[in-house]
Amino acid sequence: SRGQGGEQSSKVFAESAVRGENGTGGDDRGTEAQGQSFREFVGSVMREGGDAESKRLAKVVAASMIGNVLEWFDFGVFAYFAPQIGANFFPPSNSATALLNAFAVFGGAFFIRPLGGVIFGHIGDTYGRKTALTMSVTMMGASTFIMGCLPTYADAGLWATLMLVVMRMFQGLSVGGEMVGSIIFSVESSPVNRQVLVGSLAMTGAILGLTLGSLTGLIIHSALSEGSVLEFGWRIPFLLGVLIAVFALWMRKEIAESVEFEESMVQRKREMESGATTEGVEMHGVGSDASNLVVPEVSESHTSDQRESVAAKKIPLMRSLREHPLEILVMFVVVGAHGFG
Repeated sequence: SRGQGGEQSSKVFAESAVRGENGTGGDDRGTEAQGQSFREFVGSVMREGGDAESKRLAKVVAASMIGNVLEWFDFGVFAYFAPQIGANFFPPSNSATALLNAFAVFGGAFFIRPLGGVIFGHIGDTYGRKTALTMSVTMMGASTFIMGCLPTYADAGLWATLMLVVMRMFQGLSVGGEMVGSIIFSVESSPVNRQVLVGSLAMTGAILGLTLGSLTGLIIHSALSEGSVLEFGWRIPFLLGVLIAVFALWMRKEIAESVEFEESMVQRKREMESGATTEGVEMHGVGSDASNLVVPEVSESHTSDQRESVAAKKIPLMRSLREHPLEILVMFVVVGAHGFG
């Protein structure tokens, strides 16, 4: 297993070296790339002979952006059809109250967003950035599609309202994980001289998603009568969201895990193997003569440090909660209040 770990390590660090050459690896090409404008970057990708690194980076940008387009299209389209959702999922006695209830459900998802970031951040640190992003976009696509298929209050009563709230909370979890995860993945997958640019493009996908949702609402309201929108038109954008989800999953299937995460996994494996080897030396020393008894003391301290290092990497969620409780609390309050602002 150590041989396999060495091979994997060599492969990962070789990839990292290649990435460094294309970014800021210290050679002339890396230095020239620092002055490359966004227009030149796009041009190098579009040209027939564009280099492999630019094409790989373009795939990362596209996968991050399309995920955020989906997330925020589905997340925002709820607001554009709030009057119809309120009329269909709350008691029809008072239309103003139903509308306020719909916006309350809309805003409630903002309180869940930070929790989604924590959960999917932990998944990304443990199982990989790509895995976390795949799970978040799948959750968003599934919850949005189900929302478009829900029975109304007239058909199922309060059960319809409850299912709407649950699906909306899943949307909040998903968008919280996607936003943070896509930016981290984009930055980690980019050369140093392009990290800010690529990370900002992931955020641009969120704006595009909200704009696309607004445009979809405008088209549906223009093409259908008010009665048709109330009856079935509001479901159309939720059902269409599954198409964007499928496309986003296909895009992410074509990209590799970020190099920084692969390097951290190789380092973690090395530390675990080193700890196991040190334990073997300790057991052998205990069975030898008295002159060897000093060895376990040194090895035990070394092994303890390694175990603490490995344990710390295994529980980033608990470490973050322990070290930054005030920041996390403020984030929950501010983001949640933004949803009702």
